[in-house]
Amino acid sequence: MINLRASAEPGPAGSLVEQVTGARIHVDVTVPRTAVVGKMRVLTRRETAIVRAECRASLAALNLTGPVEQYREWHEELATRTVAVAVRSPRDVSQSLASLEAWEQCDEGQIGDIWQRYKDLCNEVDPIGVEALTPDELTLMEAAAKKGEASLLLSFGSCRLAAYVITTASQQPTSPTPT
Repeated sequence: MINLRASAEPGPAGSLVEQVTGARIHVDVTVPRTAVVGKMRVLTRRETAIVRAECRASLAALNLTGPVEQYREWHEELATRTVAVAVRSPRDVSQSLASLEAWEQCDEGQIGDIWQRYKDLCNEVDPIGVEALTPDELTLMEAAAKKGEASLLLSFGSCRLAAYVITTASQQPTSPTPT
């Protein structure tokens, strides 16, 4: 637990930052079908914003129409880039385990497994930290549900899926059940 009273007192520059980053949870993760082991942590808000911006820039060359979040390529790019930042060296967690280019050499199953573990870690660290779904996300999730695209729905993570179910359930008409 962080002692905010102690960190609020005058001290060396960056002492709060050092306490917060030192409090990060790192969990062991193994790249599927390899002996490669790393330590995984949740990205900071700043890192998440950077990863999302890099995903958008990377996908801009594809000239996709509409929100990029509706495309499988968005989810693949987001997962790969997030994993590249989240998985750290087991010897020095201040260093990435591998470069983005190295992670791009992994297959979908390897990235997908670590991505799911990452989302589980996020849910464990902050189980109710889900922001409200955007209208675009609601539209995408509804379309994926109607088409039976389970893999696309799973890419949103369990907390966002729960938010979708709660949202759609609250929009259902409340008429008596026929007898």
